[in-house]
Amino acid sequence: MLRFIASVGEPLNPEVVLWGRDVLGLPAHGNWWQIETGCVVITNLVACSVKPGSTGRSPPGMLALHVVPADGLTHADPTALAAQRTLVESLGGTYHQTTGESVGAAADAAARHTHQAVRATWEARVLNRLATAMMHGQDLPSLVEQVRESFGLTDVSLLERAPEATPGPRWYVVASAGAHPPEQPYEADVESPVSDTLTLATRGVLTTDDQRILGACAAQLGMAHLHGSLARHAAETDTFADAERTRASLIRAADRDLRERLCAAEAALARQDMDTARTSVRRAAQVVADLADLDRLQGGALDLYLRPVGLDELLTAVPDDLGPGGRTIQVRLPEQAPDVIADGALLTRVLTALAADALIHSPAGRPPTLTAEAFDGRLRIRLTGGADGAQRADSLTLRLSQDLTEAMGGTLEPTYDDGRLFSVTLTLPAAAIHS
Repeated sequence: MLRFIASVGEPLNPEVVLWGRDVLGLPAHGNWWQIETGCVVITNLVACSVKPGSTGRSPPGMLALHVVPADGLTHADPTALAAQRTLVESLGGTYHQTTGESVGAAADAAARHTHQAVRATWEARVLNRLATAMMHGQDLPSLVEQVRESFGLTDVSLLERAPEATPGPRWYVVASAGAHPPEQPYEADVESPVSDTLTLATRGVLTTDDQRILGACAAQLGMAHLHGSLARHAAETDTFADAERTRASLIRAADRDLRERLCAAEAALARQDMDTARTSVRRAAQVVADLADLDRLQGGALDLYLRPVGLDELLTAVPDDLGPGGRTIQVRLPEQAPDVIADGALLTRVLTALAADALIHSPAGRPPTLTAEAFDGRLRIRLTGGADGAQRADSLTLRLSQDLTEAMGGTLEPTYDDGRLFSVTLTLPAAAIHS
């Protein structure tokens, strides 16, 4: 049983549609297939009745246009134009006759709107990309380079005017990108001022619209520069506060150490123990010398001479500096210990000071111990002995020893267990062992 008749290709003439209805009992649904589009562009849908001579309607999502030259309309027969209107309306379309000038103006307006849309999209992308980079914490030079790439510029500089009073303005480059960035505003092809003291100087060709967006980018760079300046100021303030707290702590530690040594000297003099008195006075003088050296170290005026230093050399010098008590320190070293990279004189002084502190706080019959081990290209020296861990960890001796060790590229860490056992671990780079 025949249920449906359809054709594809050229439109069917009315006779074919009528013949199908009379002979076959069904109208033929014509479809116009356009080769250029690769699909049916006008069709008689199944749900629609077929009108003989009508090609049908445009399928969903398809717009059918009939375009003729403008000069062809000028001399067209009114009867032909009426037939054209009848044909378009029979297809379910809308017929509108216009002039060539109107068509050109409409095309220009469409092109202009398209350009404006593309331009607005680009501008939004440039500003959003820059804002995203700022939120992700990119540094100022990276942001300036991003601006240079976005606008296709050769060189970009963010310039800041010096605050000091001079006959002429002096500018400094805050951040730049390109091979030859401008160092003065007058060296730029385009300048986008951010404030009275900050400006963005660029080299390259920019349109008026480009310069407008560049001004917005310059404002964002100005905000990034301001945030960076505030962060640096806050960090400097914190550093200064930390330094003041450290200085106050050192003064308290030095005051405590001096009082202990002078009280010991006074007690020795009362007993007429001249040797102990002289030792206590010498240690008090060492506290003053330590303060002076610490001040020189923090000021960068302490000279260092780093070289390979053997443990045998150190363990010979330290007991000699300590006197008779130094011979009681128990030393356990590996069979083949590498040399340590350090300033020999400073390292000897650090170990002597730490050993003397350990001897003072170690009870009779329990002398301090000194061990060493090599690991991962470094040498770890641990000195253990005595109690009073909390007080010793805040002493001037330990503070100075820490600073001297760090100046030699090492670390010094104190540890103590509930104030009972105190140890100091000193770690320094080790020299290679030659077989």
